[in-house]
Amino acid sequence: MPLTSDLSIDYVNGILSYVGGFTDGIPDTTYSMNELYSYLMDVFDEPAQMDDANPMRAPTPTDYKILYPWFMDPTSVKAFYGGALESEGWAKVGTEDTSTIGGFGITKLLHGGTPTEGGDGYTDKGVVLTGGTSGATGEILWADNANNVIWVRNTSSTQFDDATPESITGTGWSVTLISATGVESGENLWSNLYTIAQIRDFTDIYIIQDDVKLTEWWDDGSIDVLVLVQEAGSLIDSGIVTVLARQQTSLYDFFQPDLSNGGRNPAPLSTAIDANNSTGSRTIATGVHSGAFEVGELIVGGTSGARAILTAYVTDTSLTYALVDKNLTDFQSGEVITGQTSTETATSSGSPADSGPATWTNVTLAFGAISRDLNNGNGSRPYSIEIDCNTRVLTQVYERLKYITRRGSTTQIGVTGSQEDGEQYLGSEVRLKTTTPAPSGFTEGGTLTQTGGVGDGATGIIVAYHSSPEDIVILSNVRGTFTDDSTSISDGANSGDIDSGGVTSAINGAFKSAPFGTFAGGTFFGAPGVYVTDLDAGDIQAYQLIDDLGVTQQPPNEIAVSISGLAAGDRAGIFRRASSTGPIEKDRYQGTAQSPGATTIVVGTSISSDEPAAGVVKIIDVSEDNDPEALLRYTSWTGSTFTLATAVSGTATAGSSGNALEDTGADFGVTDDVRVGDTIRNTTTSAWGYIVSIDGVNDLTTVSAEGQTLTWSTGNGYETNTLPFTSTVSDNVYVPFVLQAATGASVSNTFIYSADVYGR
Repeated sequence: MPLTSDLSIDYVNGILSYVGGFTDGIPDTTYSMNELYSYLMDVFDEPAQMDDANPMRAPTPTDYKILYPWFMDPTSVKAFYGGALESEGWAKVGTEDTSTIGGFGITKLLHGGTPTEGGDGYTDKGVVLTGGTSGATGEILWADNANNVIWVRNTSSTQFDDATPESITGTGWSVTLISATGVESGENLWSNLYTIAQIRDFTDIYIIQDDVKLTEWWDDGSIDVLVLVQEAGSLIDSGIVTVLARQQTSLYDFFQPDLSNGGRNPAPLSTAIDANNSTGSRTIATGVHSGAFEVGELIVGGTSGARAILTAYVTDTSLTYALVDKNLTDFQSGEVITGQTSTETATSSGSPADSGPATWTNVTLAFGAISRDLNNGNGSRPYSIEIDCNTRVLTQVYERLKYITRRGSTTQIGVTGSQEDGEQYLGSEVRLKTTTPAPSGFTEGGTLTQTGGVGDGATGIIVAYHSSPEDIVILSNVRGTFTDDSTSISDGANSGDIDSGGVTSAINGAFKSAPFGTFAGGTFFGAPGVYVTDLDAGDIQAYQLIDDLGVTQQPPNEIAVSISGLAAGDRAGIFRRASSTGPIEKDRYQGTAQSPGATTIVVGTSISSDEPAAGVVKIIDVSEDNDPEALLRYTSWTGSTFTLATAVSGTATAGSSGNALEDTGADFGVTDDVRVGDTIRNTTTSAWGYIVSIDGVNDLTTVSAEGQTLTWSTGNGYETNTLPFTSTVSDNVYVPFVLQAATGASVSNTFIYSADVYGR
């Protein structure tokens, strides 16, 4: 629908409102803020509106102001995107506005809802409310009866009174204000939040604000919305929100933007298939299947409308799945369930039931300071989260931990006294080294607050306090920035100070994909502070931890290799040899038949357990005279498959020539994960080579592989870190222990020792 059909302009009451439809809480049509602004400017330029107050102005292309006396309700704002909206002149004043509408500002009234609420929404707009004690008056603009809120335009210089608190009455209305918080007046700010997303299909993005999950008014996939971050002059949770993408069977991601300055704010998110999280959590019995379903396809319920990713099935017996979609609606008995790729059908014959990770409830968590010894020669080390595996294999433990932190999880997680829904849990965020607090140790579960210094007012939940080997505080749910120049830190009863250099922030930054730890190459990599106990016998070396001092802890027999004394930009490598004097073992594996663009490398035999969990795999094209080698970064391996790091693709733009690639839409080295040494393919010409330098966020310099002629022209497509040629069973594949361009003084990697190896 055109905006002219979906926007109501009430000249008498000074109201702009979206009157288009909503489906499942989502506006049927959305419009950019620029469309709204441009449309209103056209309308108010007309002679008939010349005596009406201008409703908007645009200080910048991404910041828009709604000007008093004009009002827009919070529901209508949901229909707009592409820029921030801030009120100007809503705050209550003592002098009446000179516009034709007049008034003394706009006030939000919060009431108890009884004895009598009037009409909801705009039903009673214009009805005059009067304060029983103050005598203040105001005309109703909009009512939200579900939340006991009334927005009014003040029509007297006196403000309503919530100190008593007073009753307010008007035609159809008789309610009492909430004491102390029932009257709010000031400016509103809706900041624009949008995702820069590389996410899997059917992923639903959600937003946490002030520990509350916002009711979604957007569909799955990338979002571009206006979020209320300041109401009646008060910032909500300092303007911080958490944007999350946590779809079961995917790697998770989150981002915490500060929206307090308005404008247009990106939230970069990236998700991908999690090969180690493929077990569905729900199952439903069925009758005969019409044919073979396809694991990984979307299945849809014909009656319930439920949508899910199929993770497994037993022919003519059952379907196992992971729910998707905004409302996580489940299937029901007696409905036809259809595979959206296979087109096969099955009729459910019972109600859904928990399955897989939903039933592995004997994996338990405990929060708080502990000291544990891995017997790796480092003695007892401090940790703050203990995971009791109850002899479950780590693959199941990992999936259980992903399950209880998925979107929709209400499992309570965290230190006693400060628990939160699992879908909100991010992990420990800040480590502080402190003086010894007095009169006693900081209380776990309490709130630590900084007083003084640059970080004055910073707060965080105390996950753990260690008095040995050092005084350490681990914090979650941090707001503000702790600094080491503070006057003091206190939990309200105990106080201390932060040591010089004692602040370590974003300690969970590498674990966005799984907040308790990631899983790759058969190994569980615990998030900071996580300790695992009661392991399955086969997993006693299949993990790596980070203690609360930030020191990596490995079980015995896990070997680290490194090269030091480097300068940034140096190329460094450690390669496997078949014998102490032999050449590099380049024929360790053979390839399989795969096509250019493959995002995995599948070899002909099982991958050896002593390969690095993540690193670089090289595949040699033996069909070419000079045996060119493609260098591909991988993030995990299992069985005979290396899963490659996320590819980056795009199109060469003007300025591309010779070995210089320019893409004005790229963000190389920032949100686009490309690195020096990566393989890059011209998808237009099929030629390939390597990245030799990252010259800017839009510019790369490349070099041809042996036997290739890699050049660039405007319009050429490109792709990095995917298989660049057609591989066969004759091609050789090998894995260096380390092979990368140094970004600092050293490079390193790890592998599990199983037998003597030779390297150079």
